[in-house]
Amino acid sequence: QFVLQLFSCSNKKLHNFLTKWNLKTMLGSVLRKILDRLICVSVYAFPFLELYLFFNPFLRSYRISSPWLEEAAIVFRANPWFSYLIFALIVGALSIKRIKLNFFRKYNLMQALILIFAASFLDTADFLFPYVIRGQGSIFTPFFNFVCFGLLLLVTYCGIFALIGRIPSIPLLSSAVLVQIQEIED
Repeated sequence: QFVLQLFSCSNKKLHNFLTKWNLKTMLGSVLRKILDRLICVSVYAFPFLELYLFFNPFLRSYRISSPWLEEAAIVFRANPWFSYLIFALIVGALSIKRIKLNFFRKYNLMQALILIFAASFLDTADFLFPYVIRGQGSIFTPFFNFVCFGLLLLVTYCGIFALIGRIPSIPLLSSAVLVQIQEIED
């Protein structure tokens, strides 16, 4: 009888706990936050892949290159219209009012979009002017490598912040993203 009273008491406590905290709503909220973070981190993968090929020879020399990252980067670079398709999808998703995106998603999507265009610009400059940028003894080679490495650090910084659920702040880029989000919401 004591065990039955203890069990019924713990059942009441469990019922009170479940109704007070509404575990179903909490679980949905946690899953939504995880989904938000995964979406935002996955969008930052596109500029990372575009920049990965610039540093792949350096990474291979130290045997820290990843074959599946290299394959994904080659596929991404072989299809030059892929970044524009991503642009159209992101802008389409942001401009449709029926799709409810929270501020965190909008911010990270717009910031990743700007970083995709910066990485595409560097890739196009390397393709159009290979002897000026990558030529042996060129003055622009260290500058180009510095800009690529800085952009790679920015993409990594934004991806880590999106993974932990915080909004990355980059001085000029963040203010441009905020202006774009305000224009979309109006």
